[in-house]
Amino acid sequence: MDIARIDVVTISQLGRTVALVAALVWPAACSSDAQTSATDQTSSTTEESTSATASATPTQWPNSMVVLGHSGATGWNSDPANPGTDAIQNSWATGDNPQVDSIYARALAQNPALEGNNFNLAVDGS
Repeated sequence: MDIARIDVVTISQLGRTVALVAALVWPAACSSDAQTSATDQTSSTTEESTSATASATPTQWPNSMVVLGHSGATGWNSDPANPGTDAIQNSWATGDNPQVDSIYARALAQNPALEGNNFNLAVDGS
């Protein structure tokens, strides 16, 4: 997708369906493992703490994602064949280069519905 050609309709559609990169961190922090660890730290094994652990919501992965930011998210200068340019395929957030192991690649492994729904709106110098 050519970022320069994104029109208002596309931005509006993205606004309805996009999960920000930060949303990928939240489910991991709220996983049942995190709740179990918190429960294990308490000395009490009351029915209430057991109930809270047992009712933990499973992690849900987004169906789309976007990154906003500067050259740190564009993969700038990371392609030896094209130095000094953006290489969004190498973005740590939304890149699809398997050698990068981006957040997108890791989330895609958990949710195939994410495929092709990775958008990089980062701009150099912002």
